[in-house]
Amino acid sequence: IVISYIDQDGPLGKNGLKGMGQDQWGRYYIGDVITKINNTEVNTYDDIYQVLDKTKIGDQVVVEYIRNNRSLSTKVNLMELK
Repeated sequence: IVISYIDQDGPLGKNGLKGMGQDQWGRYYIGDVITKINNTEVNTYDDIYQVLDKTKIGDQVVVEYIRNNRSLSTKVNLMELK
């Protein structure tokens, strides 16, 4: 799942994940690509919803993602959407 937008004040933004953007020359670059949540592979938004359906607000999940051909991970505390 390619991240198109990140709210910098949200849990993913606070943990350093990046969405799609544009550089100073106007070229677009791809955002981080989420590959797993809590060690479960996610390929669609439905996969993400199924994993998160087993959690609750305040839980911590491990998000694995790819940036610049490197596999990275971070822990994210879930919060209610405003």
